[in-house]
Amino acid sequence: MADYQELCRKWEEKKQIQGRGMGDNMELEMLKTSNTVLTKRCEESEEQMVSLRTRLAKAEELALAKQYQNSELQNRVALLESELETLPILRTQVLGIHSQSY
Repeated sequence: MADYQELCRKWEEKKQIQGRGMGDNMELEMLKTSNTVLTKRCEESEEQMVSLRTRLAKAEELALAKQYQNSELQNRVALLESELETLPILRTQVLGIHSQSY
């Protein structure tokens, strides 16, 4: 942001100098160079933003996959706990049937 403000300040100075008929090609070249540098920085920032957005999207996908996997594991644990609760009842029933047959 400071670079942009500096460029604006220089541009205004240049306009004032030209208005008085004292144009300076060297200063104009400096302004063009500053503009080129700022443009390049903007492009680099945009590239970084694209890269960060891509990384964020991948991280979100991984998080959703892990969340789904955790949900499936929780469901499986609940099912196994339910089965464990019924095992003593089934055991008693099997032992009762087995003892009645003798």
